[in-house]
Amino acid sequence: DAFVLPRSVTRSRPTTGSSSSLGVSRSRPRSQEASNNDEDNNRTDNATGTLSRTEFIQSLGVVSTSLGINPSPASAGLIQFPCNKPLANTYHLMRAGQSLLAAEDIWATNPLFLTNRECALSELGIQQVEEACRYLNDPSTGVSAPTIVRHSLAANAIDTANIVGRDLRLGRDRLVPEFFFLDPRAVGLWDNLPISEAESAVWAMDADEAGPYGTNPSSRPPPNEDGTPAETLSDQVPRLRQLLSACESIYSGDTVLLIFPDGTGPALLSCLIGGIPLYRTHELEVKAGEVRINVNYESVRAIMRDKPSEEYRAAIEQGREKLKALRAQKDMVVNVKDQRYEKELREEEARVAEVARKKAEKEEAKVAEAARKKAAKEEAERLRREEMSKKVERERKEKKERDDDVDTTPIVTALVGAGALGVGASFIGQDEVKDEVTEVDGVTANGAVNATATSNATTVANSTATVESAKEETTVQSINGVPTSESKDASTDTGVTATTQSAPSSPAGADSFHDDDLIVSTSQDRLERAEKAMQDYMDQDDGGDAWLNMLSDIMVDGADADEDDT
Repeated sequence: DAFVLPRSVTRSRPTTGSSSSLGVSRSRPRSQEASNNDEDNNRTDNATGTLSRTEFIQSLGVVSTSLGINPSPASAGLIQFPCNKPLANTYHLMRAGQSLLAAEDIWATNPLFLTNRECALSELGIQQVEEACRYLNDPSTGVSAPTIVRHSLAANAIDTANIVGRDLRLGRDRLVPEFFFLDPRAVGLWDNLPISEAESAVWAMDADEAGPYGTNPSSRPPPNEDGTPAETLSDQVPRLRQLLSACESIYSGDTVLLIFPDGTGPALLSCLIGGIPLYRTHELEVKAGEVRINVNYESVRAIMRDKPSEEYRAAIEQGREKLKALRAQKDMVVNVKDQRYEKELREEEARVAEVARKKAEKEEAKVAEAARKKAAKEEAERLRREEMSKKVERERKEKKERDDDVDTTPIVTALVGAGALGVGASFIGQDEVKDEVTEVDGVTANGAVNATATSNATTVANSTATVESAKEETTVQSINGVPTSESKDASTDTGVTATTQSAPSSPAGADSFHDDDLIVSTSQDRLERAEKAMQDYMDQDDGGDAWLNMLSDIMVDGADADEDDT
């Protein structure tokens, strides 16, 4: 059973020659065209059962009314404050939980810096938001849970929205970030001052100077150089108007939760909705983590008292004193962040100075240790050189003593041999004299002479042994450098010994003196030969000079190395 329009409302396509709006002659004037079009639209061709467009649209209204369709008027344009007409949505206003900066008593209002994680929720802020979610999710309270969450881009507002979405089980598409309209009212030069000092001063300024519309220029904070806006309450009004207008245009029949990063934003919006003078905005200030349920014209006016509370009045009185102090030191205001920066800078400078001091002490200790090591090394080197010099001197002396022994041994040997020969000759002469005496004295004398001769013979034999011993010593020395021609001295020494031994049997007189001359001549020759052999030995290179030169070079190289180390 399809719905069919009645025959009276059907209309066939106009003929080609008609003057309807679908087929207008181009040669007609525009005024005539318009009149003909109106005529054509309002004319009904009973023969064909057609309707004009106006009649057709009117017939649609009749049909919709007969079907029970009552369309509501469109909601377009900006919201007008106060909102004394019903709104299309239900609105809950919430302040984000306590931020880390607020926990440190720092009032941050620059929207650019509020996105930093230093403005994230503190532990207390998380607990505040979770408590608010339990309240919104409790069926016994009769509060409608939000279906849409619009939140500021401040870090604490983002964290609050995430907790709300988790606890109320809202999808991510229901958590809508608001990029501008939810920004807090910025306080210019007083930004980042302690909350305990600046917030009550701003409240007093707004209460005394803002006026009913918040437009008084005297209620504007002093400007700042870091880009933080200096706004009055009226500067925030357009943002809130556009925020509510956008929600009314986009949503219909939803419960919208608006999350502000501060307490002044929801208080100002409440005053605008309820038609409350803006200088009383801070009487509706929202605390951290607090939720205002179903905010509308009636609810706002219901919670607004005729007179401010005693707590609010005390805060305003205290704020007036602080406002005077802030304005008196306008050019000397230093916010908490700058104070913290200066403190950190001083601490960093002190730390750098301490590090430099420790480094200097370490360098000094290192230099002192190097100097001590160098001194110890130089002392050890000095002792080593001194010991080496002593050793070299000692070896020189020993070598000199050895050389002196080599020089004196042939002379001593020759002198001992000559002395022995002389003694033997004298004893031989004495024996001859005694023999003559024996011939006179008889047998006893002969016995004595024989005894004496025997003794002399023994003495000569001992002398000969001494000479032989000296010759052997000389022969030993010859191994260390005396030429081998010294071996001929053996026959000579043997001849001398034989002559000495045969001396007692030699006749006295000229022959005896001849033998003595031979012995002396032979001893001198031997001495000369021994001296010559020793000189040849001394002239030879035994490596001593090279050894001494090597020691000297080592000492010089050591001294140069020490200078290089220095």
